[in-house]
Amino acid sequence: MKSYVLYSGGKDSSLVAHMLKLLGYEPRLVTANFNVMPGIVKTAQDAAKILGFEHEILTLEPETMEKAADMAEKDGFPNNAINFAHHEALDRAAESLGPDVMISDGCRRDDRTPKLTFDEMRSLE
Repeated sequence: MKSYVLYSGGKDSSLVAHMLKLLGYEPRLVTANFNVMPGIVKTAQDAAKILGFEHEILTLEPETMEKAADMAEKDGFPNNAINFAHHEALDRAAESLGPDVMISDGCRRDDRTPKLTFDEMRSLE
């Protein structure tokens, strides 16, 4: 089964990709970006290549970044904005894939942000 991993290039999402491969999945790494910091994408691309995984970039709309920035400014804290952007990336990935593909990321259930509720996790399943 194919698996898309929202991929930052960091240890958590790298470990998730490796574990999925060990479990028999075919991980493809996807980095969501607003096209404003190419260096971050390059780091994720380089890490994916070293690990031997396919990698692609998912470009999020400028409106998503603007809405997230407005949320962070209004709240005075970035948690809701980060959750919003993370949900947008998950939704975009889910829209572009078929029903036989699993989507995962490196988030842990005890992370403060981004955070998915149990119902949100189940809806992705």
